[in-house]
Amino acid sequence: MNPNEGKPFKASKTVEAPASSMIPRYESLDVARGLAVLGMIYVHFVPAEGGTTDLETSLSGMVRVQEGTPAAMFCILAGMSWEIQSGRSGSSSRFRVYVVRRILALAIAGTLFHFLVWPTEILLPLALMSMLSLVLSGVGKTAMLAAIFLLVVALPFLPLLFANYVTQDWNADGSHVADNTFGWASLRFLIFDGNYPVVPWMAFVLIGMLMAMSNEISSPRVKMWFYIAGPLAVISQIYAVWAEANSNLLGDLAAYLSSTWVPASIPFMLVSGSSAFALITFLMGWQSTSGLPRWTTPLAQLGQASLTHYILHICLVFVPLRHFFPEEDWSIRIGLVAFVVYLVLAIPITRLWFCVFARGPLEEVWARVSGHSK
Repeated sequence: MNPNEGKPFKASKTVEAPASSMIPRYESLDVARGLAVLGMIYVHFVPAEGGTTDLETSLSGMVRVQEGTPAAMFCILAGMSWEIQSGRSGSSSRFRVYVVRRILALAIAGTLFHFLVWPTEILLPLALMSMLSLVLSGVGKTAMLAAIFLLVVALPFLPLLFANYVTQDWNADGSHVADNTFGWASLRFLIFDGNYPVVPWMAFVLIGMLMAMSNEISSPRVKMWFYIAGPLAVISQIYAVWAEANSNLLGDLAAYLSSTWVPASIPFMLVSGSSAFALITFLMGWQSTSGLPRWTTPLAQLGQASLTHYILHICLVFVPLRHFFPEEDWSIRIGLVAFVVYLVLAIPITRLWFCVFARGPLEEVWARVSGHSK
């Protein structure tokens, strides 16, 4: 019998960081965040179509299979992080000021990034979702569960109620009106018809908060979550593939019964949400039963510097690629090379960084702007 079986899920310190400057961390959540970073970089670099060989077809298929999952992981982990920080602070007045400053800094950074670099960024929507979720968390778990239900159930009705706005907001080239202008279209972009709108993406943030609300996340509970999410992820993935191949059978209901990101559908939420939830709970259960092996440390460090790598891979690689391929039509081979080269450089550099510093570069800036310097 494993001596850790059934014990509370506890935080662990990252080995590479100076102990004096590190607060305890949930290492499995850092590893999950690292996997989310890897997934997002892969999806951004490797095209989802255009394979001419079996290998290229498999590589592009990996993009379609994990579509939405890295972003859902980021949202769930964001909710968990906010709740964990709140628990550690005891919800003091100082913490409330820290939260406001932190979310405001993220929103400002996201706005600048949206207009200057990357219009489909997740930073600004995540800041808005985090603020709304934190307000809602003060009402109680029942209200949060009701909000999750309503956010998902509302999806089929959005095209019926706001189809004219969606048609006006999205241009023929796949860009949104809010990419270049600021106004009511920006509000619609953030609320219901953008890449990461509050409806329904805030459901993932709320799920993360609910996961972390218990003071002791025990191994049996985490295993139960995984045993539910794992099969649901497999079944929903199979259904999504079937629905895509048989859209003609679905007829007019294809828009509601297929897995589509924009506008988001219920099947999309099930696929991305269950896959993200299964990965996170698997890692949590692994840590709580036997501990994570040392080879996961580089992943954990990528996760600790997730904001830095999210910004860097776009600025240093994606933007230059888009300069040479304005239609983003580079080959799968070029995308795979870009992905591998970035990791070959990023992993050792990140490892060296955390031998000296406690946070990633942009994470340190974010912490200081938020009023947290330790």
